[in-house]
Amino acid sequence: CTPARPSPALLGGVGTPVTGCEGGGPGADTHPFRNEALVMVAAGDRHVAAVTDRGVVWLWGLNHQEQLGAVPRLLNGLSFRSTPARWAATVCGGVPVVMVACGEEHTLALTRAGHVWSCGCGMFGQTGQAHRGRIVEPVQVPGVERITLVAAGRQHSLAVAQDGRLWSWGDHYLLPHANDEWLPADSDRTQHP
Repeated sequence: CTPARPSPALLGGVGTPVTGCEGGGPGADTHPFRNEALVMVAAGDRHVAAVTDRGVVWLWGLNHQEQLGAVPRLLNGLSFRSTPARWAATVCGGVPVVMVACGEEHTLALTRAGHVWSCGCGMFGQTGQAHRGRIVEPVQVPGVERITLVAAGRQHSLAVAQDGRLWSWGDHYLLPHANDEWLPADSDRTQHP
């Protein structure tokens, strides 16, 4: 994935209106999370994801590799979102999200059902899909179930299952398995499920 540099404008504080950006300016909503409490937040290289107590995902920051997933597109055509935008209720199969993780240019979401969903740059297999393309709308990572924790590095992803197994996928020189698969592999096997 090719790095892109955001404009000199910096990411404002959560809910801080930024003139000239979608959601900012006079009359903007200064508390985008409304009546929801944040229960976790994760930071990637140039993007942020947060989860509310209702299982709603909010994202903001750079989106040049679709790492923000299914957020509404900016009207000005820029790939930088300075104010949080939420995923629709139908994202992640309509199941509430309990945890997020952000890599350099990808995002993971863990649902209450124990499934992992991914979006963003998949060039190194970090999205857990069988292709290297960008993922705009989050898709479920195949074969990885009953997950309790997720983590994302620069170009790799990790998940811990209820039984304690560690699943990993992405840039393999950073991972505990030695295969050349781009699909998830667990710590007990060297093949994807």
